[in-house]
Amino acid sequence: MDTVESAAPKRGTRPRNRRALILEAAARLFARDGYPQVSINDIANATAITPPALYRHFRGKDDLLYETVAAELLAVRQELDASRSWTEQRERLARVVLAHRGIGILWQRESRHLDPARRNELRVQLIEVEHIVAAQLRRHRPALSDKDVDLLAWSALTAAMSISFQSVELPYDDYVRLLADILRDVTDTELPPAPDAAPPRRPIVVPSEATADRLVRAALELFAERGFRSVSINDVAAVVGIAGPSAYSHFDSKVALLTAAMGDGARIVISKADAILDEGLAPSETLRRLIRSLIDFVFPNHHLVELILSETRSLDPEAQETGIRLQRDYLRSLVRLLQELRPDLPAGYARVRVQAVITLINDIARTNHLRSQPGVREATMAIAASILGFNA
Repeated sequence: MDTVESAAPKRGTRPRNRRALILEAAARLFARDGYPQVSINDIANATAITPPALYRHFRGKDDLLYETVAAELLAVRQELDASRSWTEQRERLARVVLAHRGIGILWQRESRHLDPARRNELRVQLIEVEHIVAAQLRRHRPALSDKDVDLLAWSALTAAMSISFQSVELPYDDYVRLLADILRDVTDTELPPAPDAAPPRRPIVVPSEATADRLVRAALELFAERGFRSVSINDVAAVVGIAGPSAYSHFDSKVALLTAAMGDGARIVISKADAILDEGLAPSETLRRLIRSLIDFVFPNHHLVELILSETRSLDPEAQETGIRLQRDYLRSLVRLLQELRPDLPAGYARVRVQAVITLINDIARTNHLRSQPGVREATMAIAASILGFNA
């Protein structure tokens, strides 16, 4: 795929678009390296200016992160028009996300480093984008309920932004067509009817957990909600109801607690996947069962998904490497199965479709108002099946 990056101006010059160049460099560095790892000096060097010159445009790194994500969302917003047909809009949306490929990572991962009020401002901007897509879908499929329109509009945006989470390179025109086709698959999905209200659940008696397990569960929720760096091991211990020093008899550091929390989840997903793969079923049935297993794990464990997305870099190098390897192996299995199901689909194209499904499942599970909808797991399964091409 051909991409264009603005060259840094020569040091000592004062280009008129310097602010835009700073935002472009910041978007690239934040998406590639992560907000905590990028310094003001790094961004200044990327734009051939001094840090004091950068501060004439932005008050600090937090301000720069906010403006960077806002600029990326605005770029998408400017390419959307509620009066445009969804058929025409799909290609425009594909082109703008390819031009702003880091937008998914910047919104879903890096904006978590902002204070809640500023992140909520960005969410309002994202909701405005979703409303435009929803308006187009209402005309495209007028028989859909508002709830289904909302789910499909969010799903379309998530599928488009999923390219942030993979580095596949394809010929530009092919990439546009592939993304536009995925967006069509999402929004043309025949969603199953929502179930009737479920009867009240009987209380379930849960055996008392070991203290270490309770610490892991509390850490999952706190780290996901407030961020790894903002939570101390004393905070986790307090939720469990033990003294801070007592937690160290189970985990010698906060990183060890994070590693346990993330490692346990990865092992569960991989073990379930291995069991399904070992059954030797037809590719379509194996793929269906793997996606179903993932949905059934991710929805009740959305805090873990939040951690994997945002805090993998907080692990020690060995744990990072292990986690990344497990994720890649899992994705390769899905890509291989999809190619067995659809032999005409080259590996890169299959990878883009698989990533769209994984990102979509994770994002729906992490979004409160979507996760709480009756029948949302079955609806998510139907969308995934539409993208990958198997029977839900």
